[in-house]
Amino acid sequence: MKHNVWTIGFLTGLILSLSNIDRAVTVQSKSVDNLAQSQDIARSAKLTASQLERLVSIDKKKIELGEKSKKGIDEFKVILPTFIPPGFNVDDLEIIDNNSELSYRLVYRNSNNSCFYLIKTTNLKPRQSPDYGINVWEVVEVDSPILGKVYLDYYQSGVISSQPCIRLRTSENIEFESPVWAKKCKVISMQEAVKIIESLQYLSP
Repeated sequence: MKHNVWTIGFLTGLILSLSNIDRAVTVQSKSVDNLAQSQDIARSAKLTASQLERLVSIDKKKIELGEKSKKGIDEFKVILPTFIPPGFNVDDLEIIDNNSELSYRLVYRNSNNSCFYLIKTTNLKPRQSPDYGINVWEVVEVDSPILGKVYLDYYQSGVISSQPCIRLRTSENIEFESPVWAKKCKVISMQEAVKIIESLQYLSP
């Protein structure tokens, strides 16, 4: 009888150990899959290893949201475009990480001096339809897996520049626009802008 009890106890322990190992292997496998997926997304976004490392340092960082009396804790999730028009590469990456703001700005440019940028920040206010003395020529609805249904405005601002512009209208803390005024470059096509917004994905699943 003692032998049977010992055998049952041993087998039970072995089963539990194998179960724990199986769970550990599953978790490790998921981690490997997530890492591979993040690397694929970064590669599609044409990031260098150092640029990826900088963005990883702020990805899923804990942030406080809301008013002082009703602050909540959330994660700052890095979003990247996985469709980059042919010929475009990262021209600049800026990251702000301090007590008052967490943000990054990615600027892409091609050899023809066309450019666009993507910003995500904790400080951006929702952008509605343009209202500063401009002519809106076209509004395009885009379905984004990350943002949902959003709108791209194709417009001209006589205040800033006489050339056409494309801007994302969104309620999220995300800004997308072409061209980049400080870079003195040219606007991309609306077709390219739509594909970029449709391709947005989280860096980490």
